[in-house]
Amino acid sequence: MKNKIFFLPASQIDNTGDVLINKVLLDELRKHGELIINDQGKPDWFLEEIGGAKSERLSSHTTSKFYDYLKSQMEEMKNECKFFLVVHPGHTSRKGYKSALYGDHGLLYTRFLRRLKKNGCQILRFGFSIGPFDWYNTIAELFYTTAYTKYAVRDTESFLLGKKNHFKNIIQMPDLAWSYKNNAILNDSEISEPYIVLSFRSNKFGTKHSSEYLKPIIEHLKQILPKDRKIKIVYQVKFDREPSLEIYESLSKIDDNIELVDEKLDLQAASDLYKKADYIISNRLHVLLLGMVQNTLALPLIIPGDNAKIINIYKDNDLEHYLLSSLDDASKNILKINEIIDNKNIYKAELKKIINKNDSAIVDIISNTLL
Repeated sequence: MKNKIFFLPASQIDNTGDVLINKVLLDELRKHGELIINDQGKPDWFLEEIGGAKSERLSSHTTSKFYDYLKSQMEEMKNECKFFLVVHPGHTSRKGYKSALYGDHGLLYTRFLRRLKKNGCQILRFGFSIGPFDWYNTIAELFYTTAYTKYAVRDTESFLLGKKNHFKNIIQMPDLAWSYKNNAILNDSEISEPYIVLSFRSNKFGTKHSSEYLKPIIEHLKQILPKDRKIKIVYQVKFDREPSLEIYESLSKIDDNIELVDEKLDLQAASDLYKKADYIISNRLHVLLLGMVQNTLALPLIIPGDNAKIINIYKDNDLEHYLLSSLDDASKNILKINEIIDNKNIYKAELKKIINKNDSAIVDIISNTLL
């Protein structure tokens, strides 16, 4: 019996990190069945970046809506296919009773998913993190997890939160970024002088730029960055352009060796740039992981209360020694950076083992689920 896999891609399309994990997931799912990607409301560039072939898009099969087509296929081919609904990876956090009732993880939507499950559709989500939830949404998420065959979170803290609240069908797996492969061939001649990549958001959550939030980060960067290296300031999220400009304007006043790459990097451009970097400093999870998975050292400059996703994933991989706190004395972070760079061959060998272990775990979990 063949598999038909219906995929709901990310709703956030302006973040290359979401492109990254959606692409990796599609590349794995494609090995195990026929893909149907919900392309309604999604631009061509996004679908092309996540690797969605035209023949895999919903619009190539029907003019019906996504769930209408899924239900009709389940009725027509129930004895010929196994059906899977796969929800995109990312992060889930909810508050407010309206979200708990009417949101995309709310009680009304869950009733619909449970009917799909009862009729034979396996509902899956891979490689995401959860929390915080208020009381209403903790109850709603508990009910929501009952619709799933597998609810696979990407870090220990998310797993423990789910277990504490009795979430159903929960397992732990690595972030999908660990399975990314950059297939571009980069020649040594393409690498000129060594450079450091900087990429930062200017908020704890959301898209609103805050100079006040960014100010202590900039002051810390001024103290910890070496004066003899080229610095490239980049952004792979549309809303990070403002903090990138602000960092550039501030650092370029004291150092002539600063370059701003003033365009939102797509996945291939970001991959190639990070792969050739000496090292990366960022507070964006998938800037860091996209560098790490290509064996580039990536150092999070974090605010401990604000960057839980980064902290949790680094801790899960025994990479706490990479964490730089902007609340610490700069001299402490300088010592840490120098120690890592001085021993980069040892650290890169360790990193290669982590990449291979996580890649194997991701492949095994997805393969075993779609048997």
